[in-house]
Amino acid sequence: MKEHAAERRHRLALLRRMLKQGRYSIAILVIFTILILVSRAAIEEIILNNAKSMGQSLAQSYSTEEERNLIGYELLLKLGASYVGQDAVQYMDEETLELYLKRYFLDATDILGEGVIDPYAVVNGKIIAANPWTGDEEYDVSDTEWYTKAIEADGEVIFTNAYTDAISGRAVITAAIKGEGTDNVVAFDVSPENFRVETNRQELPENSSYFLCDSNGTLLYQESAVESSEEEIRDYVRGLFADIQSGELDNTGAHIVDLDGEKRGIYHNIAENGWMSIVTIPYESILSDFGQLRFWTIGILSIFWVLGGVMTIRSYQLNRNMERTNETVRVLGNSYYAIYRVNYRHGTYDMIKGSDYMREHLALHGSYEDLINTMGDVIHQNIYQDFREAFCLEHLRELVRQRVRDFGGDFLRQFNGQYRWVNVRALFDESLSVDEVVLCFREVDEEKQNELRQMEFLENTLQTMKESEASKDRFFSNMSHDMRTPLNAILGLSRLAREQVNDPVRTADYLEKINHSSQQLLELINDILELSKIEQGKLSLSESQFDLRRYVEDCCSAFQFQAERENKGFELGFRLQDQQVVGDAQRLGQVMNNLLSNAVKFTEPGGDIRVDVVQMEPGPHAKYQFTVSDSGVGMSKEFLEKLFIPYERDTQFGAKNVSGTGLGMPIAKSIVQHMGGRITVESSLGKGTTFTVTLPFQVPRDEEEPQTEESAAPAEEYQLEEKRVLVAEDNELNMEITTEILKSQGAQVLQAWNGREALEVFRASEPFAIDAILMDMQMPEMNGCEAAKAIRALDRPDAQQVPIIAVTANAFAEDIAATAAAGMNAHVSKPIDFEVLKKTLRDLAGS
Repeated sequence: MKEHAAERRHRLALLRRMLKQGRYSIAILVIFTILILVSRAAIEEIILNNAKSMGQSLAQSYSTEEERNLIGYELLLKLGASYVGQDAVQYMDEETLELYLKRYFLDATDILGEGVIDPYAVVNGKIIAANPWTGDEEYDVSDTEWYTKAIEADGEVIFTNAYTDAISGRAVITAAIKGEGTDNVVAFDVSPENFRVETNRQELPENSSYFLCDSNGTLLYQESAVESSEEEIRDYVRGLFADIQSGELDNTGAHIVDLDGEKRGIYHNIAENGWMSIVTIPYESILSDFGQLRFWTIGILSIFWVLGGVMTIRSYQLNRNMERTNETVRVLGNSYYAIYRVNYRHGTYDMIKGSDYMREHLALHGSYEDLINTMGDVIHQNIYQDFREAFCLEHLRELVRQRVRDFGGDFLRQFNGQYRWVNVRALFDESLSVDEVVLCFREVDEEKQNELRQMEFLENTLQTMKESEASKDRFFSNMSHDMRTPLNAILGLSRLAREQVNDPVRTADYLEKINHSSQQLLELINDILELSKIEQGKLSLSESQFDLRRYVEDCCSAFQFQAERENKGFELGFRLQDQQVVGDAQRLGQVMNNLLSNAVKFTEPGGDIRVDVVQMEPGPHAKYQFTVSDSGVGMSKEFLEKLFIPYERDTQFGAKNVSGTGLGMPIAKSIVQHMGGRITVESSLGKGTTFTVTLPFQVPRDEEEPQTEESAAPAEEYQLEEKRVLVAEDNELNMEITTEILKSQGAQVLQAWNGREALEVFRASEPFAIDAILMDMQMPEMNGCEAAKAIRALDRPDAQQVPIIAVTANAFAEDIAATAAAGMNAHVSKPIDFEVLKKTLRDLAGS
């Protein structure tokens, strides 16, 4: 018993000595173990943070793709809104509008794919659908979510949450937009499965899931790795949605347990429309390498306990090799298919990573010259010499000397018998060993092809811009010539008239020619102003009832007289059921004048011009066809393609000596399109030209027919005798002309040479002593608008009633709007047409 007790005491003493001797080793082991565990926890935290960043990035990427999908619907809906806006509805009858909408529905379906959308529209409370359903006529849309939201959005595209369609009984999402100026709506019904994302499908880690929910948490689309029923997955996603909204899953380590009991990280992104993209990644994937880290921890601790010294040496070797590898990874990353470390002093290379071909023909370490020569077998022969010079040892050494850290370019490299674009980079960094650079290769064929396509696109765009610039240059050159021609005539004839004042006959002839040249110059200026309005989208239309046949006959009369005087035949034919129509007669006259002017202008003596007006269909919304044909010089096929392009003129075949800006046809086409019609042309050189214009006009009902000529009282011409007119004009010549013409009509004229003087003259006059004011716009001290506002603000009984007419050379819509805002009653353009002025004064006097 004593022996056993002594033996136990000896063993305990031995154990205490071992523990005492190894206390430093134990302390080091404990410290090392703590460091390992802390590092392990830190690494786990880093992995989870990286996983969160990746998951959030994936969710945001999917959400971005979803928003891009919605952009396609938005663009098509905004296009559809133009069909149900006030401008379209006002000028198209119900049948035509429905025809346009169904054509639009077909185009939208073709663009997005068959079965992707179910398009329809609500016009004046009536449903027009691409796929009509039973009961759509009685269906009340006013209380539906999509219609209400579209009206409230006022021109912005809205998307509803998923709901069960009352007609089809299936789940849909409705995208809708309201037409401008109306309560009409265009809408698409889209099934949730059509919101799937294709481009990011391969980006999800293995066994990950993706869910798309609307703002209510309803599942729209899913790519689930969980094997469960559809209903279970919907409930599962609804729970995820609620937890995300409550903020329970915002922490880095936050996770959920799926329907299979698997632990998952969860990441989300909320789009602008409230839809939520959710990505779940299994923890097994996130921490796939962490199990190996745990194994190495135990192994390192065990080896360190038994073989501390050996482990220290081994750790040193591993750290040294790892540092070398990290240097390379830090410089290059993992995006290159081939990586070489080149020592330009010794002329050697180390193959860190190589292509199949290079590994078969080269050793992992060798002469750099062998590497360059072997590359010559796969690099395109046209670029190989440049490649060799750019990456020779001498040039690499010079690049390092100049501290160029990144040098390279693109070249064609052969892969399995096919050439593809490759980018090569020579990279230098101080973290590399002395006299070393990294040579790396990355395939960039897709990026290069895109770059080449973009370059081609830019070149084509530049060419188009050059052609447009050249076209405008031609236009300004032609315009300069065409404006100088009548201007030279005016100047020359004015000089001749001054020299022949004693010969009334010749002087009258000169004045007649001066007037003709002035009208020609005014037409050129009016064409330029009209084109400016069209390009700014400010072309306006007005509607009134008129006799179509009589109006066309009036338009043709002047040209018929000109044709007969020039020995050209002129025929006019009608086939009309309804002559009384409602529309913009003035704009119709512009189109007819352009067509008739060209027909007469380009028809030689002995040729024929014919005008036919045919009513194509009866009813309250009829269509009329206007055909203007001639046997003139015709047009080339090349010019026909550019006929309706502004600034273009055909100067190749007989039109060089004909005046004009080349704007008539573009203006005519724009007017026809604004009136809801179309214009076509057929022409051959030497055989003539035929223009066909189709326009819709409203036919008034019987009770809307105007009074007959016998019963209608003719408009009484406005007389200027004994009228007192205040003329505000700072230009002496304009003042003289206006004053003389007004006095010749029996009017009394009060003159004011600026806006302030006009205000004072009116203020000093007796109430109602001045019958009208002609107000120039651009004057010193106080312009026309300021003077008009000041006159309207005077405290006298006639300040609000006296007619103020703006007289200005600025004929743009914004100028007219400014005069109206200043309180003026009407607008007359310079040069003043006194017949127009008298008609304006007559209208104001009767109002």
